[in-house]
Amino acid sequence: MSHIGLEDREYSLTKDFPDWELLATIEEIRIFLESKGQSGHDIQIRFGKFLAKELIGLNSVSLDPNWTFFDVLLNVEHAIHDVIRMANPNADPPVLKVQSQGEGQVQILYGSRRKLCRLAHGLLLGIAEKFKTEITIREESCMLEGAPFCTLTVQLSPNTTPRREGRKILKVEEQIDASAKEFTKTSIMRDSQFSFLPQPENQEELASLGTYSLVEFLGKGSMGQVYRAIDRRLEREVAVKVLAPHLLGEPTARERFLLEAKNMASLTHPCIIPVLQVEEYEGLPFIVMPLLKGMTLFEWISCGSSGMTAYNANFALCVAYGLQAAHQREIIHRDIKPENIWISAKNAPLIMDFGLSIRISDDSRLTRSGLLVGTPMYMAPEQAEARDIDYRTDIYSLGATLYHLFTGQSPFSEPTISTLLIALAQKSPIPPREINSEISPHLEDLLLQMMEKHPNERPSMVSILDCFIRMKDELKQISAHSEYQIEEDQINQYQS
Repeated sequence: MSHIGLEDREYSLTKDFPDWELLATIEEIRIFLESKGQSGHDIQIRFGKFLAKELIGLNSVSLDPNWTFFDVLLNVEHAIHDVIRMANPNADPPVLKVQSQGEGQVQILYGSRRKLCRLAHGLLLGIAEKFKTEITIREESCMLEGAPFCTLTVQLSPNTTPRREGRKILKVEEQIDASAKEFTKTSIMRDSQFSFLPQPENQEELASLGTYSLVEFLGKGSMGQVYRAIDRRLEREVAVKVLAPHLLGEPTARERFLLEAKNMASLTHPCIIPVLQVEEYEGLPFIVMPLLKGMTLFEWISCGSSGMTAYNANFALCVAYGLQAAHQREIIHRDIKPENIWISAKNAPLIMDFGLSIRISDDSRLTRSGLLVGTPMYMAPEQAEARDIDYRTDIYSLGATLYHLFTGQSPFSEPTISTLLIALAQKSPIPPREINSEISPHLEDLLLQMMEKHPNERPSMVSILDCFIRMKDELKQISAHSEYQIEEDQINQYQS
């Protein structure tokens, strides 16, 4: 401690300390060990293993005594966030998302401006050691190599007792979206939740659609439900979106579902999710897409990532390029929002769910129904009033989405739909810089212009992209200040 200018003192996990003290202390220990001929490269992992026992001790009252390592792992997000907020209620916790990848395997997405991914690695090993569980950890992406977050896949050894059947660990999913719960694959659940699907061929399936085995419910969009599936023909995992059961008897809904597939299939861009196949089986239409790993932009925001200004600016630029590509094909998305943008550690952000999209040349019977369609929180005033819309409607929704991304809160937070619609028509959002001081005046002006009430006052997509391109030098300065990096090659790829 004297070497790094600190007084001798004891640390506690229930108090808040500056990040630099931890980083400098760990680095000093590494230097000391290596001066003695010992290895110090794994010092963060070793410190993480030590911290794991302390974290478990502090959370002992909230741990079910019957939980296995697998159960604890699925709740580790809440365990760590609770400890952080115990020390400082206003703390900015790390981005942390836990996803079950099937029996005995969990994927953890971790992101923080601290970039303590090796510490996170050690925490996992320490928790496993505490529960006498053998695991292997595979790192698929790393912040230290320029990724926005680390992807760690934890695999239990074959002789480890997996999570007990029937136990439901739903905290993470309930916090994000109640529709994304992890469903237990039992005959009871099959009868109550999936009865509209074709019958499964074996007990491992929820349903069988020709050569596709549906094995897990992932969530739902504007018109359909999405499942993780196995393509038996090509032996690969895919995502399958089927028309929602309450829409199966409506011819217009079926037409719109197929129109979504047609619109998506016509778009080839690294920031738009591709369509692999469109099929119909026993009268049930479905769309086959790649199976994505990562999280939605909404989940990224919910993890407290609004301070990651440079990363978020990169996401914003890429999504803007993707939306421009859709507009160039005369497609209006009509439901741009954080839940419909997917991010992963290695790939471009992807615009998803074109279930409400329209073409300028679409049949008016499908596109101009006079009904309120979209998500009100991110909806342009003209869309909320069910008036005619055009590309500028998407620009408003993109502005509202980016406002949420950079500030951590939506432009309007009215308690009811009616008061929200009034706010859309009459109120202006709080200036973004009043919420997040890292936002530049230039970016603030752009976001507010995108959310202008009258479509004529909003900038064109070309102008928006020009603004982002001119901001690249500024973003690099933010990046250097915040220890982030903007990937120049990646931006150039989307731009071209």
